[in-house]
Amino acid sequence: MVLDSGLVMHREASDFLRALHGAGRSTHTIRAYAGRVASFLGWCADQGVEWSSIGLPRLARFKHFVEATPRRDGRLRSGTTVNAILTAVCEFLRFCARTGVIEQAVADRLSEPRWLRFTPPGFDAGESGQFRTVRTRTLKARAEAAFPEAFTPEQAERVVACCRRPRERFMVALLRDGGLRIGEALGLRRSDLHLLPDSRRAGAGLARFELQLLTELGFGLDLASCAASGVESDLVYVSPKSGRAVSRQAGEPWKDRLLTLPQFLLEPSWDQASCDDIIAGFSLTGFFLARHVLEPRGLKLGDARSSFIAAIRNAGKNVA
Repeated sequence: MVLDSGLVMHREASDFLRALHGAGRSTHTIRAYAGRVASFLGWCADQGVEWSSIGLPRLARFKHFVEATPRRDGRLRSGTTVNAILTAVCEFLRFCARTGVIEQAVADRLSEPRWLRFTPPGFDAGESGQFRTVRTRTLKARAEAAFPEAFTPEQAERVVACCRRPRERFMVALLRDGGLRIGEALGLRRSDLHLLPDSRRAGAGLARFELQLLTELGFGLDLASCAASGVESDLVYVSPKSGRAVSRQAGEPWKDRLLTLPQFLLEPSWDQASCDDIIAGFSLTGFFLARHVLEPRGLKLGDARSSFIAAIRNAGKNVA
């Protein structure tokens, strides 16, 4: 790495880059680290700061410089980019501390201990949780992830209309209804797809999940006994007003005003649900989810849910 007009190589920075190469880092990573470390060393030279003994106050000044100085295109750096630069600088200083170029105290000031309250999947916290304490960077920039842009339903329909092959329609439906990223969808293999003989078992499980979700949110349905007679058998309806079950005999005069209660929602072990039963279950849970949860927030049931119900309805037609 060369920083001055005299083409004098910066020995410590060059050693750091060679160490990255020896550790198996990619060429792209090494180039990115070279530019970030060079910007730090150049700033230190311009400001008259001795990089080998830099402290947190001056490192904070460098962070502000990176945040406030526009790039070549005139835009300011994002928090993610600023953090990437600080990461490269901290790794460079830690490398110099390990090799004895600078004092270890300089590198120690760059991080502080932090106890992990929540650990990622597969993390080994140790028998007594001793590995929950890790060291994190002292200086960080606020990194805000941009909310992903999504097609409107009309735009999605226009994309589907442009598809000419079944594979293209499958990929578009997978992205639209499955929520996968393009890279995730393109990386799928046949072994990753677990195709069911039909959608009934998955549909019954999802309808039961929505019923449990209503309970967890405080809007659970009372399906233990009939709201009119108190009997606990032959419950086939639900009152849309009270959310309580109604027996066949008590609800017969008002069945057009009641919601259908399929048997599989009453018995978790029931595995003989028909497509019509599952659609009735979704109609029941969807009615109360919309009324109690979504509509008060100005929301509606998702398109992916409607597409899934439509698939179950089509499966019922094929069976018939």
